[in-house]
Amino acid sequence: MSDATPRARRSLPTRELRAQLADVLRRAADGEPTVVTTRGRPVAQVGPVGSTLRADLPALAAAGLATPPVALRRPAAPAPIELPVDVRLDRLIDEVRP
Repeated sequence: MSDATPRARRSLPTRELRAQLADVLRRAADGEPTVVTTRGRPVAQVGPVGSTLRADLPALAAAGLATPPVALRRPAAPAPIELPVDVRLDRLIDEVRP
């Protein structure tokens, strides 16, 4: 199929895939990709040979199979610790030991 518009992805749990494999393969031959899920998480795609199926986050979110993060929250970098450079290690250990 050479449509410019991509077809909507169908989602199918693994158990149903086993029962409907012939139908899924027929649909793949017709150009319809199917996303296979395990415990609700997308794990594989079945689609036509030579197609450019995408399993990235935006594509999965568009298919309703994933939720993109609301915001990226990275922890702040820790403050640098100033260490003495002119003190011998054995003397520092002696200060720490009781």
